[in-house]
Amino acid sequence: MTSGRVSSAQPLADLLQLRQFLTGPGLFAFFDAPWLPLNIMVMWWFHWTFGVVALISTFVLMGLNIWTELGTRDLLKKANEESLESNQHTQRNLRNVEVIESMGMLGRLRDRWMQKQKRLLAHQSKASAKAGLIASLSKLYRTVIQSLILGLGAYLAIQKEISPGAMIAGSMLLGRALAPLDLLIGSWKGFIGARDAYERLEKLLKAVAMPNVPMPLPPPSGQMTLHNVAVVPFGSKKPIITGITMNITSGQQVAIIGPSAAGKSTLIRTMLGLYQLASGSVRMDGAEMKQWDRESLGKHIGYLPQDVELLDGSISENIARFAQVDPDAVISASQMAGIHDMILGLPDGYDTWIQGQGHLLSAGQRQRLGLARALYKLPKFILLDEPNSNLDQDGDLALAKVLFRLRELGSTVILVTHRSNLLQQVDQIAFMRDGQLAAFGPRDDVLKALQPQVAVPSGSNYPSQMD
Repeated sequence: MTSGRVSSAQPLADLLQLRQFLTGPGLFAFFDAPWLPLNIMVMWWFHWTFGVVALISTFVLMGLNIWTELGTRDLLKKANEESLESNQHTQRNLRNVEVIESMGMLGRLRDRWMQKQKRLLAHQSKASAKAGLIASLSKLYRTVIQSLILGLGAYLAIQKEISPGAMIAGSMLLGRALAPLDLLIGSWKGFIGARDAYERLEKLLKAVAMPNVPMPLPPPSGQMTLHNVAVVPFGSKKPIITGITMNITSGQQVAIIGPSAAGKSTLIRTMLGLYQLASGSVRMDGAEMKQWDRESLGKHIGYLPQDVELLDGSISENIARFAQVDPDAVISASQMAGIHDMILGLPDGYDTWIQGQGHLLSAGQRQRLGLARALYKLPKFILLDEPNSNLDQDGDLALAKVLFRLRELGSTVILVTHRSNLLQQVDQIAFMRDGQLAAFGPRDDVLKALQPQVAVPSGSNYPSQMD
């Protein structure tokens, strides 16, 4: 579930970064570090001066490591923040490429992107310069100290305090003892990035607990009950919707109306169990939404969002929700949505490949394709968010026929609409204002109470009996 968060692919990028570090050479420095005390003890056994040199060298390299952490931590944190914002900025722009291109905003947005990249590169450059300087000092110190310990060993051998073999062994052991620390300094940037990625993933997993797989329940009948529901978006203290209490019986058709930003779409998503509740409960057939297995429940739910997003794949796969395609069910859903003939007119028909936002189709065609996806195999519970926002008169008539057909089949339908031409089709109306349920009840009673705020057109264009 979500709590009003913005969807992002950043957690996947964090997981990839963490995996790359765990499978890279930098991790071996941590595995080799426990051998450091043993190597120092052996060097001390050769001669106490060897042990002193090894201890001093260990503290020097640890100091350089701490210097790397303190010197690059803030810069790398800022660079990561700039990188995240730059990626999200690019994704948002790509979703609005037509608006940007048509209204000549490309140059200005490119300049903004360049400014973000300059700040990102500035932070990365400073961090890399500091880390590179410290790494160079570390390697220089290792080279010098190994030469000096050879000289020390030669002096001790001349004084007959150690053997010539111990002199060579001491130099080799020192190099072996300091190698993990040197490698740790060199891979510190990767370690910091992996650590930040781990912290973001840990924060995400704590905020969104992994649900347990519940016991399977019988197929729903379409009854929905909301009791004192309130939803507070992530990072906010003010609820989007509050005090919502509704009872929708199986087979009813309910319209949710109200001014913009009244919380209508939020209420729809809450009914789907997509938002974590601040208070109250949402129940389908008496069971709270968290008690339903999402995979098994999904085939009994049809959802048409306000902004229809088509996924990479063929038209038939999109309608079939990327399950095993049932040709009869796909064609039945497309015919019901009034899009069958349009699909046959495409170059490859139902096998036409859709990529990105499906620019091969118009906004109205994408919406009717989304409607066909929601109607696939005639689910028992159907939620439509502004289903006719991009439809012409023929599309409106087809949608009215869909609602009539769903009534015959006994499916529960909840639709959000700004238009009043579908209100005569519904049984009940919920009127929302400022995130609260201002009125809810039988259609005629609510419309009478709201007049002249809502006007229902005559039914001449919408026959009571439809094929």
